[in-house]
Order: sequence, then C-alpha cells, then structure tokens
Amino acid sequence: MSKLLKELLPVGVTLLGMGYLALNWTALPEVVPIHFGLMGQPDGFAPKPALAMLPFLALFLYVNLTFAEKSNRFNMPWKITDQNREVLFSMARNLMFTLKLELSALIAYLQIAVVETALKHMDGLGPWFAPVFLGSIFITIGLFFVQGTRVVREQEQLS
Repeated sequence: MSKLLKELLPVGVTLLGMGYLALNWTALPEVVPIHFGLMGQPDGFAPKPALAMLPFLALFLYVNLTFAEKSNRFNMPWKITDQNREVLFSMARNLMFTLKLELSALIAYLQIAVVETALKHMDGLGPWFAPVFLGSIFITIGLFFVQGTRVVREQEQLS
C-alpha cells in the first residue's frame, strides 16, 4: 500500500467525525452529553460548545502521532543495537500508525455517537464501546512488546 493511500485512512476517519459534528451542529440541543458511564449511558451533560473540544482533540492526536510516526526518536524497553535498530524502529512506526488509526476511529465514533445521542437517535455509546476500543489499543501495544521482545531475543541468539 502506498504511503499516501495509507495516510488517507486516518485522515478520512478524522474528517468523517469532524464533518458529522459540523453538519449536525445547528440541530443539536443547547445541552448535550459529554460523559458516558462504563455501560455507555450518558451521565454528564454540558452546553453544546463543549463539543468543540472533540475536533481539536482529534487534530491534536493526529498531528502528534504523525510526528511520532515520522521521527526516529523512540523510547524502547530494549537495548537498541545496529542489528535490531531498523526492525524495531519500523515496528515502532507501525505502532504509531496503528494507534493513530485506532484513536482517530475512537474520536470519530465519539463525535458521531454524541450527536446521535443528543438528537435521541441513540441511547449512548453502547456497552461494547469501552471493551472494544480499550481492548484494541491494549492489544496493539501488547503485540508490539511481544514482537519486539522476539526480535531482540533472536538477535541475541545470532550474536
């Protein structure tokens, strides 16, 4: 997959959430849900302008994770050697991209779900929201550590 095509996915997901919020802004009531309990039910409300933080959060995460993905400055739990540097850095860049995509999807879904909940088309985020999104992030990070540990061990055995 080309770099441009790969980057269009998180950009598209980010813009989807922002666009949905913007297109529905005038239809939203003056008080909207901004906090949801563990089962996805709204339990905190605020004036509509509080929702403006979600697009800014989406952009902040996207820009920072893009910068992290492009950099070669990673803090790793393993000793970096000439033999494992390229593999571990490639894995770290993939981790940053995957987290960027997952967090873009999370924020986009939040924007859509808040709009739909405020308009009474949904009853909240749903009970699956927390386990699915948190699980995907923890699994992604866990797989990175498992793969990285495997790479380092294989390199140590070859040395």
